[in-house]
Amino acid sequence: MQKKVFTIVAIMLSTLLGFNTLFAASDPDPITLKVALLPDENGSTVIKNNQGLKHYLETSLGKKIELVVTTDYSSMIEAMRHGRLDLAYFGPLSYVLAKSKSNIEAFAALKKKGRTTYQAVVIANVSSGIRS
Repeated sequence: MQKKVFTIVAIMLSTLLGFNTLFAASDPDPITLKVALLPDENGSTVIKNNQGLKHYLETSLGKKIELVVTTDYSSMIEAMRHGRLDLAYFGPLSYVLAKSKSNIEAFAALKKKGRTTYQAVVIANVSSGIRS
């Protein structure tokens, strides 16, 4: 039941926050859940903007929630690598870097227009011969 609740919450978090991928640390049932938020704005702004999420998680899970904003993506990857975080949001590139340095597992992804995939465009010089 607890695992099911965490999965449902993870999917909801991904949707609410608009982040790409969610990961979990090694302790399956921590007393205080440390949730890392992407450092895409001033740290205090990120914390302030996510008070609703913190309240929701505390109420839904019956746990104390500590929101963590790292200084940059590298420090978030390192904190996850050393088990100092319970949940973390990573984008596609930061996930690849984090996965190469630690044994993390994605368990939720943001779904847009019914898809969990990412799109990219490759632009090449016309003289390269690349046509598709």
